[in-house]
Amino acid sequence: MLSTWQRYLLRECFFYFFAALASLSLIMASNSLIRMGSSTLEKGISLMSLAQLTLLSLPSTAFITIPVSALIAAMALSSALNRSNEMVILYSAGISPFGIMKVILFASTVITGIAIANSFVLAPLASKQIQHVYADMAENVSYRVILPGVFNKLGDTTLFYYHLGREGFHDVMVAQGDLVLSARSGSLVQGDESMVLLLRDGTIVDARQGQSFTRFAVHEIPLETAVDSLRLSYSMMSVEQLRQLKGSKAILEIHKRYALSVSTLLFGVLGFMLGARGGRSGKGASVLTSLMVVLAFYLIRAIGVHSMDAGLIAPQQVEWIGPGVMAAVTVFVYFRFRRNIL
Repeated sequence: MLSTWQRYLLRECFFYFFAALASLSLIMASNSLIRMGSSTLEKGISLMSLAQLTLLSLPSTAFITIPVSALIAAMALSSALNRSNEMVILYSAGISPFGIMKVILFASTVITGIAIANSFVLAPLASKQIQHVYADMAENVSYRVILPGVFNKLGDTTLFYYHLGREGFHDVMVAQGDLVLSARSGSLVQGDESMVLLLRDGTIVDARQGQSFTRFAVHEIPLETAVDSLRLSYSMMSVEQLRQLKGSKAILEIHKRYALSVSTLLFGVLGFMLGARGGRSGKGASVLTSLMVVLAFYLIRAIGVHSMDAGLIAPQQVEWIGPGVMAAVTVFVYFRFRRNIL
């Protein structure tokens, strides 16, 4: 059973954590909504669809926001305890600094479990839902934004058709570079990487070969639509999807999820000690300190990526350099300041 002071510390720690997580998630969601909306709203994708995608993308942003929130929460709790002299009260009640650190370690472990569950449960589920949303958008939006009786510009392809029926487009004409295609009908289908215009019963005219005509029964043309600009990023993919890809970026993304989960535990413990660096004077660590810690973490990662590009280390090792350095710093801070941190 937890004692009263342990429940108090845990309650305050999780309050700061969820407050920081909500704030950071709101910032990330707003940024995603603005980024996607500025390039797709005018192309027929509704605001509700973008809002749905934004919510589904939150688990992918939580890879970063959860560790940072753990750092902010631990620092805020430690600073608040010192400012209100509650730390002195705990000492007076016979509670040792190590006992307080055990509570913080427990809270950090729980938050680490949340990070792991997000990385390997919530994020894959959200990824599947995002793919379903993309498929629905590709099926419905593209027909809505390609208008009859006008020349529709889709990347390097210009599409014209007279009317839309059950079978799709009727009396279609397509211009693509030096090629001009005419077809009796056409429809949109979802390809492996983009939307595909499937033409039926038509003719291809190649301007480079004069009056050269080629008849076809079925012809496929890849199209660039607004939905294609919203493909899954590496951060939105599941681990299984990443393992099917080749290249160092996919390897980095897989190991980043493991490394950031471990970093959550380190950030919680380190943040509490940094927040209490002012001791009984009540001068806790500022938000600037937490930003400096995060900046240092990603600076170390950038050095690791540069070393990987130079062939000095393997991609599997890059994401573990930051947690390794932070673990060493955490041990150093604990032994260096154990007499005046808490």
